[in-house]
Amino acid sequence: VYTWSATDTFRYSTCIDMSGNLLGLDEYTLTKLRLRKSYGFVDQRTCDIYTSQRRTFRCLNWRDVHQEFHETYTINGWQDRVLAENEPGIKPSWMTSTVYWLCNALFLSPCFRHKMSAACGNADFVFVKQLSA
Repeated sequence: VYTWSATDTFRYSTCIDMSGNLLGLDEYTLTKLRLRKSYGFVDQRTCDIYTSQRRTFRCLNWRDVHQEFHETYTINGWQDRVLAENEPGIKPSWMTSTVYWLCNALFLSPCFRHKMSAACGNADFVFVKQLSA
């Protein structure tokens, strides 16, 4: 039974993108991108401020004998998976959510998935952000 829940946001002054370049999109006309995100700190001072704010938050919100604490890293509009076209409008006409759901209704989803996998490349990319206080 949950008896208490609280949230807070780390306040930072700048965010620097350290992600690097996304390579390999030109190998296929369509690429299934799996996106991940990570963060770090520009300097030890920012890391210390973050650790202090986290410690203070936990102390101020100690309400139960057993306490769970977890962090989330949120980016507005974030999507874990994206289908990238190397030219706008190059996606085939059968590659729609309507066809996908029709295949599911007719128990043909393995066929749709196989055709989708054959038509697309795969790539992973990690967005890395460095925060400073």
